[in-house]
Amino acid sequence: MRSIVNLEGETGWIWEGPEAPGFCMAPSIKSDGTGIRAMRLFAGVERLQAWIFEVDWDGNITYEAPLPNDNEGRRIVPHHELDELPDGRRYYLGWEWREFPTGPGGAMEWAEGDIIQIFNPATGQVDWSWTLFDHFTPLNRPTPEEAIQAFSGFGSDWSHANGIDWDPANQIFWMSVRHFDALIGVEF
Repeated sequence: MRSIVNLEGETGWIWEGPEAPGFCMAPSIKSDGTGIRAMRLFAGVERLQAWIFEVDWDGNITYEAPLPNDNEGRRIVPHHELDELPDGRRYYLGWEWREFPTGPGGAMEWAEGDIIQIFNPATGQVDWSWTLFDHFTPLNRPTPEEAIQAFSGFGSDWSHANGIDWDPANQIFWMSVRHFDALIGVEF
């Protein structure tokens, strides 16, 4: 069951749609006001899979699609801020994992980092990605020395972005990165 609750704590809408594995993340009202959009994450034995879905106010699923790997074949798991660009594509924050050297001797460690992706519902593909790993290195991570366990249980939670917002006037995504104690502007 999914519901929308106003600031006074009153339930304004309930969806008792089909039960599905996983859990719902990042619900928001569609820009045209015709329903909600959200992401569902399913954690299987050997994989993580995510879907985008949209539901009208009568509870009918109007769109559902699995999110593909990114353009380089990496598995990305969305976690925050599903929203819509003016052209109808969807953007969200996702997790990705990379291995990096931790020092002399070739020791390696996994880190969970954040990525912005734009998903095109018309094609079912990711059109654009921007990842913190390509611009910052976990070796210089601003997180404390104690490794922070990642949500996935796979590696350390290196960056922990909690939000993005689209700034159409400047063509920038603003990304809030908790473990960097920073707000980063990403040109698009």
